[in-house]
Amino acid sequence: MNSKNELFSSLDLNSKKNIAIIGSSFCSCLLGDYLKIKYGAEVVFYEKTKFIGGAWRSDNFGNVFSNIIAPTNNSERKVFKKVLIFLKKKKIKIKKLKYNSFYANQIVDSYIFDFNHFYKKIKESSIIKKLKVNFIQEKNNHVLINNKFKHDYVLFPNSVNLKNITKKSKLCKTFKIPKGKIIKSKHIRIICKDIPKDNFKDLYYREQTLGPIDRLQATGIKQNIFMISARISRQSKHKSKSSLTNNVSKLLGIKRILESSINIYSSIHYSPKQIKEINSINAKFSRIKHYNTSSVMEFINKYLL
Repeated sequence: MNSKNELFSSLDLNSKKNIAIIGSSFCSCLLGDYLKIKYGAEVVFYEKTKFIGGAWRSDNFGNVFSNIIAPTNNSERKVFKKVLIFLKKKKIKIKKLKYNSFYANQIVDSYIFDFNHFYKKIKESSIIKKLKVNFIQEKNNHVLINNKFKHDYVLFPNSVNLKNITKKSKLCKTFKIPKGKIIKSKHIRIICKDIPKDNFKDLYYREQTLGPIDRLQATGIKQNIFMISARISRQSKHKSKSSLTNNVSKLLGIKRILESSINIYSSIHYSPKQIKEINSINAKFSRIKHYNTSSVMEFINKYLL
C-alpha cells in the first residue's frame, strides 16, 4: 500500500464529505483541489493570515518569496517531469529559464512558476476562513475545531503550529504535537528597471550569501523590468527596508527602483524523528489525518501522483 492510500483509504470520501484543511500553503491547496475533483468533497481552509499560499504566496508580479521548486536527489529527479506535467494540468504556468541555478549545494535547472491562476481557482471553489486553529477534537461521527466548527474530517500538515489534539471516546485521549522550532523568514523584493543585464545572467537563483541577503533570485517580468527577491540574512533582519533596499541596489547595480517591499512568513522546523512521531496520528485517529509537506516535490509524488 502506498502512502497516498494510507492517507485516504480509511476515510469514507465517496459521499461528498465536509473536510477541513488547516492552513492554506501551496501543498494544502493542491490537496484541497485533489479532494474536491476526485471525491466531490466540500473543502474548508482555515488560514490565520489574510493570504493563501504560505511560503509560495503569489501576486501579479510573481512569487512574493525567493523559493524555488527543483529536484535535489535521484528520487526527485525521476519524478520531476511527472510533477511538471501535473502542475501544468492545474493551470500553473511554468517557464524554463536559459541559465541554471545554484540550489541545495548543486547546479539545477531554473524554472519560473506562476501560481496566480491556481490560487484564484482555489479562492473561487473553496471556503477560506481566517482563523487561528487552537484545538481539534475528534468525536464519534465528526471533528470539532476550536470547540465550534464541525467537520467530517480534518487534515493538517507539519507546517502549522498545533499543540494538542484530543479524541473524545470512553477514554479521552490527548495527542501532544512535538515542539518544533519556529522560524521567521524575512525576504526583500525589489521591482526595478534599467539594470546591467550582465549582472543577472548567472543569478536566476543563488543560495550563497551576498551582503545582507541569500537565496537571491532575479526574474524578468517584462521588457526591461525585473523582480529581485532574496532572503534577508539573520544578521541583517533588524535593518530597515530603506537600508536593505539601498544596500542590495548598490550590490547589484540597480539604477531605478519602481517598488520595494519586505515580506515575512513563519514556518516550523521538525526533525525527521518528530515528523514520524506526528505522522503516527494517522493510526491513532479516525477522522484527523496528518500529511508531510517538508518538500513540495515529495508531497506531490507521495500523495497526488
